[in-house]
Amino acid sequence: MTAEYQYIVRIVGNDIPGEKKIIVGLTQIRGVGYMFANTILNVLKINPDQRIGYLSPEQINSIESI
Repeated sequence: MTAEYQYIVRIVGNDIPGEKKIIVGLTQIRGVGYMFANTILNVLKINPDQRIGYLSPEQINSIESI
């Protein structure tokens, strides 16, 4: 986990507030439901209970590539 906290995270053109849990934040992206978000996080080995503001740029890029 990085020490750098972001208040707004942009993923695939969507601004997601940093205080949201990752799994909830990903569901704000059009076409991504709860189960799909959960699958993405399991494949990338990212903790779904982590706050989205603590994602590293590498993790954001890997989410976008999927």
